[in-house]
Amino acid sequence: MKRPHLSLVLIVVVVLVSMVAYERNWLRVTSGEEPETKAVDVHVTVDREKIKQDAEKAVQTSQEKAWQLSEKVSQEAQTMKKDLKTHSGLDSSARPN
Repeated sequence: MKRPHLSLVLIVVVVLVSMVAYERNWLRVTSGEEPETKAVDVHVTVDREKIKQDAEKAVQTSQEKAWQLSEKVSQEAQTMKKDLKTHSGLDSSARPN
């Protein structure tokens, strides 16, 4: 079985990251043409502030989701603990000494 070439994998990763960055408006691509030379200038601008804001928002959202999940787990554990006490109390009265 052949392994993919590292360069091909690297190119795919770079393209995917670039697509996500463009979609999230982290990158702006502009172009212009020089009339005398017919050369096309392509400029890529990276919006570092937008990246920082999105990263902070992702951290905040992750923390909120983790807290909600923790609360849910805690509530479920309390419910299970109550159920266990209820069931073990019934079971212990039915058991012979």
